[in-house]
Amino acid sequence: RASLEFEQDLDHSDRRLITASADYQLAQDGTRVYARVENGQSWYAGNGLNGSQSGTFARVGLQTPWLGGDAYSEYRMRSAISGEAGEMAYGLKHTIKVSDNWRASSAIEAVQTVYTAAGSTKSKAYAVALGAEYLGSATSKASARLELRTDAVADNWLSTVNYANKLSPDWTWLTKNYFSASQAKAASGVDTQQDRFITGLAYRPVDSNQLNGLFKYEMRLEKSGQAQAAVTDVNRQVHIVGAHLDYHPSRPVWINARLANKWVKETLSGANSSYSMSVLGLRATYDITDHVSVGLQGSLIKGQYGAYQRAIGAELGYLVSQNVWATLGYNVRGYKDIDASVGMQTNKGWNLGLKYKFDEDIFSGGNPAVNKTLTP
Repeated sequence: RASLEFEQDLDHSDRRLITASADYQLAQDGTRVYARVENGQSWYAGNGLNGSQSGTFARVGLQTPWLGGDAYSEYRMRSAISGEAGEMAYGLKHTIKVSDNWRASSAIEAVQTVYTAAGSTKSKAYAVALGAEYLGSATSKASARLELRTDAVADNWLSTVNYANKLSPDWTWLTKNYFSASQAKAASGVDTQQDRFITGLAYRPVDSNQLNGLFKYEMRLEKSGQAQAAVTDVNRQVHIVGAHLDYHPSRPVWINARLANKWVKETLSGANSSYSMSVLGLRATYDITDHVSVGLQGSLIKGQYGAYQRAIGAELGYLVSQNVWATLGYNVRGYKDIDASVGMQTNKGWNLGLKYKFDEDIFSGGNPAVNKTLTP
């Protein structure tokens, strides 16, 4: 099994990501070899890339069942303008069924640098993860996971909590929390914290597919500053209350609306500021054929002092496979906002998107009456 993926930023021609992967099963017990290569050009800041960098990340490994779990060994190589680094990773992943209602998971990993560029220091890192999942109710599900990775530079924590409860046939309560923290071991290092909490109600009538909705509250916290320092360089709090509505009056017509309000309080290098804003977004899509659609969209931001920003554009969509739509659009006017642009393309200029639709026919891909990409 092999795959090849390519991503290109239409606003910045130097930003692209190419990924190639392969997977081959060696034995019936599940033993397999795998390989993956990623090449990014000025793409992801989280991978150490910025506007003047490029990098490649590759891994080759072997995974086999062991002690009721999966043991793996892989070689990883990372390169960037600053040099190259190669490392060996060994780990064990395990999931056990505690009872009919509960499952527990664990993972451990050790990483040893085996090659570095001239002048770089070899290092070791260790990681451990614990998780739990509750599946004992027909109306509620829950899961939690905690991870720790430590090396000579910092201790990195990551936790995720998810909960879903079906209150009635039409309403579901959804909650998720994501928290990450990095604690530097050197006084000159930087400590960071990020927390994102989301809770809300999803509305989807079982007797009708004309109107669906999502009503949610979201909180985002960000902190960063020099380790062991009394002053935090960045302290940002964001609160968002919003509603997303989807209206489907007829087979070819789709109308989406979004209304939200955001409050921000932040401190940057000792300077305090706070502001609020409201967002209204509308999108209308019409299916010309079973494979082609056209759409118009508009978005409006109103600041707390009455200032307005607008985004207006059109898009063309094509049904790539069952429920998967690729879109190409252009906004004649636009704006950039780190929080308000979720769910809509609001930047000025060209944009490329991929949408996936989930409904009651998702498992009917072999039926030509449902999957229009098949020949009737």
